[in-house]
Amino acid sequence: MQLAEPPKPHRFLVHGADGSQGPGERLWHDIWTSGAGWLRYETDSEMVMLVCEQTDERAILRLRLLNGGDWRDRAQLRALEKLIAQNLSALGFTPTDRARLGGANQPVDELAEFRRKMAEKRATA
Repeated sequence: MQLAEPPKPHRFLVHGADGSQGPGERLWHDIWTSGAGWLRYETDSEMVMLVCEQTDERAILRLRLLNGGDWRDRAQLRALEKLIAQNLSALGFTPTDRARLGGANQPVDELAEFRRKMAEKRATA
């Protein structure tokens, strides 16, 4: 089920210098408006929040690395990216994980569904 308006994050996420959404806030928005019907705010918001905070940390760490960070920054960045990928996978945001969730990645052909329902109604009339 796709939400028209995503819920507000329940903790601080980084904003851009110009007040725009930071990477974690963009991810929060994208997750809750993605149509991922298997997610529930009441039970999954903490996991979503964690991966969004990790995404903000990744952006900060990446900037530090690009501005002359050392090898430890690069090692931290790679470890954090791996953790983000694992958490997104746990939330069902890879093709493999969506398939494992029982076909949640199958597109809904609304026109075909409408035609099927109309044909059923005509058959019973």
